[in-house]
Amino acid sequence: MIPDLNVGIVVLTNGAPSGVPEAIVSEFVDLVQFGEETRPWLDLWPVIFEHFSKRAILPSDAS
Repeated sequence: MIPDLNVGIVVLTNGAPSGVPEAIVSEFVDLVQFGEETRPWLDLWPVIFEHFSKRAILPSDAS
C-alpha cells in the first residue's frame, strides 16, 4: 500500500514460496514511486526464499 498515492497491489499465488510474488510487488512499488526499478528484485527475492525449496530431512531418512 502507498496511501499517499491511493494505490496498492496484492499478488496471490497458490504455489510454494519462491520470492517471485515479492519481486512483482517490489518492482510495482518502485515503478509507482520512482518510475523505474531501483534494483533487480527478481535476483534478490528468490535467493531469500531458496531454503523453502529444499527438502526437509525426515526421521525416516535416517538409516
